[in-house]
Amino acid sequence: MKPKEIHEKITDLFKKNKLDWITLLLPLDKMQNWALLTSKRLKISRRILSERISELFWSVGYSQLSLGYSLWCLEHCKYPNGVSGVAFFESEIPNAIDIPAIHFCYHLHTSEECLYRCWERITSIVQAICYHNINEKLYFNGLVNKIKNDTRYNINPKLKELSKLEKTWNKVARLRNLSSHQESSPMKLRKIEGKESGLYDPRGKVILCADYSYKNLNSEIQEIQDLYKRLLSSIRTMKEFIDNIQNPTPIKM
Repeated sequence: MKPKEIHEKITDLFKKNKLDWITLLLPLDKMQNWALLTSKRLKISRRILSERISELFWSVGYSQLSLGYSLWCLEHCKYPNGVSGVAFFESEIPNAIDIPAIHFCYHLHTSEECLYRCWERITSIVQAICYHNINEKLYFNGLVNKIKNDTRYNINPKLKELSKLEKTWNKVARLRNLSSHQESSPMKLRKIEGKESGLYDPRGKVILCADYSYKNLNSEIQEIQDLYKRLLSSIRTMKEFIDNIQNPTPIKM
């Protein structure tokens, strides 16, 4: 398939799964215009804020593509709902980790990483505005805690909504760290355990068998879809918090 055809396929999959195409709802030119107005209002570096807005936009775009590829690969997986059973011979264990499943795992792993990058960008934007003189990298939960203890910002009427996003951030970070530091192999989908079958051969010896199971791929991707669906509202909450810093009148984006 040509790139344009692939993009059309991903667009169809997004419609089928009721997923927003966020980069169309928050186009880069409008985001950059908001960055310009915000930098003027709060007297911060236009260049830095513009760069971080651009990085957020493209991280969201990559999240869309990686999730789209994951959904596409899922359509070609032999056991999208998983499979389990008991095998007495190795040949009886189904080959669930085939080429489509390997590609699915690759793109799902990329989706987790891209979502994590989106949250890094959200954090960096808020940090660039509230703590632009701090070079230390802050994670989202640490940034929110810092804001809560800062009298300049803890009166912000949108702080409560910003704080609620910590639950989503924690889920994104947990998934990403698990796949990045521990379980990136497609073999994580498979579990095989040998055991005694309770049966005996003609010589009276116990016959061994294996319990096998492969994870439900639909369940694996559903968690990523749920986190992606929260991304648009999270970005808007970030914007509303920033709009309410020393300015109760939000700027439309």
